Amino acid sequence: MTDEGCLLDPAQVATLQALTAGASTDDLSFAGFVRLFAVTSTTYLQDIRAAAAAGDPGRLAHAAHTLKGAALQVGARRLGALAQQLDHAARDGNWRREDVDALVGVVADTHAALQAACVGGDASVR
Repeated sequence: MTDEGCLLDPAQVATLQALTAGASTDDLSFAGFVRLFAVTSTTYLQDIRAAAAAGDPGRLAHAAHTLKGAALQVGARRLGALAQQLDHAARDGNWRREDVDALVGVVADTHAALQAACVGGDASVR
């Protein structure tokens, strides 16, 4: 599997962990960012599902683009790549239900991998 196929980007996760080390509040800690990502990514995923169900490519592209940015910020490499693919496909008018399903399928694994990274797990999860 290529690096692009990894769930997480170990370098991005390590950078975020280093930047948040010694945070003054739990909300500013790495775990706090992971919790926030879990909530916001779930909301973006709901938006993606609703846009797909409505057949609204503009709304779908916007939600996928937003999810991509959030995912890449926390080091969720595979989710970010899938969201980018869906964003581009929706903007080009050639998205498929399988694109949405692939993205949905990786969200829970991404959340679990990020949680593992919070407790010292391997950030290079494939």
